[in-house]
Amino acid sequence: MDSRTAGVATASQLTVRQHNRALLLGNVARRPGRTRAQLARDVGLTKATVSTLVDDLILSALVVEREPTAGLRGRPGSRLELNPDGAAAIGVEIDVDRTSACLLDLTGAVRDRKSIAYDNRSGTPRVALRRVAQLVADLSADTLVAGVGVAFPGLVTVDGRVLRAPNLPRWEGSNLGEILGDLLDVPVHSIDNEANIAALAEHWYGSGISDFVHVSGEIGVGGGIIVNGELFVGPRGYAGEIGHVPVDPRGPLCGCGNRGCLEQLAGRTAVLAHAQASSDAELVFRCDHGDREALLAVRSAAAALAVALGAVINTLDLPAVSLGGFYARLAPWLVEPLATGLKKRIVSGAPIDVRVSSLGQDAAALGAAGQVINHIVRTGERPASRRIRVS
Repeated sequence: MDSRTAGVATASQLTVRQHNRALLLGNVARRPGRTRAQLARDVGLTKATVSTLVDDLILSALVVEREPTAGLRGRPGSRLELNPDGAAAIGVEIDVDRTSACLLDLTGAVRDRKSIAYDNRSGTPRVALRRVAQLVADLSADTLVAGVGVAFPGLVTVDGRVLRAPNLPRWEGSNLGEILGDLLDVPVHSIDNEANIAALAEHWYGSGISDFVHVSGEIGVGGGIIVNGELFVGPRGYAGEIGHVPVDPRGPLCGCGNRGCLEQLAGRTAVLAHAQASSDAELVFRCDHGDREALLAVRSAAAALAVALGAVINTLDLPAVSLGGFYARLAPWLVEPLATGLKKRIVSGAPIDVRVSSLGQDAAALGAAGQVINHIVRTGERPASRRIRVS
């Protein structure tokens, strides 16, 4: 046989094997507790093939086999689940004034979390990313890590280069993937917009709804769109920039160069200024005690959000809105006026479910770690797990 033909055949066999590994791993992730025989029926492979691949997944520390459930008739097989003691994933959220990280096992359970307050507008991105790398190393001191995912407040290309970051302009042009890859000796699987990743986290670990727009307000306002359980990013990858939807063309000048963007009217800084509050805690306290000025600032933000979200919902026919971050903390006073504003603006008249994310400030970091887990499950790759060192 020609050596080139033999090489192609070997590559093809490896591809099929990898595909089947991913098929089985995905099935175990979606339906934990299945037996080898049930998996064979589920995916249409022979029992012998499934048994060989399952042994390989167990050896790779991706899957663990549990004892059969007691009380079943016949000879029940051992149950297969993702291995919570195998490789872990780390998700990092880089924000304007803080950086946080979560450590997740393969089942999505949070094993640890850390956060540092740091003004990422000062210094160079490389200096800030060295702090990020050290935070990751500290978080995973005793854990084998399969990879790192990063959430960033701006537009990021698929290779990790910051295209636009109105609230962190000094980071524009920096390739976060390359810099972190130099500092860490584990794969950096994904770097994406923080609102997109928070939306995925809400789908995976929060409400579980499959069609919605997630909006999160901090210094800026981010939006992520989930359609049929998948992140909608558009053909160039930049969909969801709801913070820069023009709400009032004669409004305040925005860092993006336009006027009256949503984040200038409903972002955290704008709402606190309107209420003349020095902190989130003060704003919440005053709203809780019926302070007129504070409540007026929240209602004003709700009106601006209704304009921007109404446009998104009318365009994409989404049935739900998820509120995260700053907006989740204001939910007791924000949800009702926002729902009322949306009801007036949705052309179809269809009801809109306005709900509050339960994930808190960890949403984007959770989603970033979830991206790593999703990559492993989707590809079936054997993770090159190792302890992290900062170079």
